[in-house]
Amino acid sequence: MIRLSKNQIAWMVAGVVFVVILAWPVENWLEYREKHASGKKLPDAVYLVAGSIDQDRRIDALINFLSFSITNSAAKDTGIIVLVGNDRLKSRWSREEQTNLTRAEWGVKILQNMLKMKIRTAGAGLLQKEPAARVEIVPGKFGGTDGEMEALGSYLWNHKEIKRLVLVTSPFHVRRTLQRLSMYQPNVVAVEVVTAKEEWTDRAPWTVLGEIVKMGRDSLGFSRVPLLSRRVR
Repeated sequence: MIRLSKNQIAWMVAGVVFVVILAWPVENWLEYREKHASGKKLPDAVYLVAGSIDQDRRIDALINFLSFSITNSAAKDTGIIVLVGNDRLKSRWSREEQTNLTRAEWGVKILQNMLKMKIRTAGAGLLQKEPAARVEIVPGKFGGTDGEMEALGSYLWNHKEIKRLVLVTSPFHVRRTLQRLSMYQPNVVAVEVVTAKEEWTDRAPWTVLGEIVKMGRDSLGFSRVPLLSRRVR
């Protein structure tokens, strides 16, 4: 039988408490829930934040949000603008295009197909005509959230018709994304968020701690310093 000293027990308890604090109070703070969209009113545009391995569940969240919003919106004729972050990382093979598409290109392809199916169904009997969904990639090259939000900010400055925007990202990523966007688009566009369906990895200590470290890096102005951030693609 293994016997632990009082110091060892104290360290174990402290470790468990630290993990619990990261997984709940800190992760809840990162989610910034007061900024979550209710879905009762359609925005002018929805933006899919580049998410690499999280892209599929973010796309599901985006489609579900639009379907719900159309169903519950008082609008009778809705034009929907869906923007996609320009994730240039090469992804899987497309039989139709006969090439490997980037993650952004796959995002556009999947969204266009899903929008045709789900939104038409959600809007049945509510809209006078099928909503005009436009899906496009926001121009720009970036290696992380800061560069991506700068590209989005530039796009919004050039598209004044967008007054209300909903960002779609992972739960733990909300606060940092909004902070970076506010650096490039302060108080010009009303911004809310929709989060992907939560998974246990969103509350994992390495996920939460990593996000806190990145926020600290960003606050010090090191968002694009080599070795501290991903290279620009």
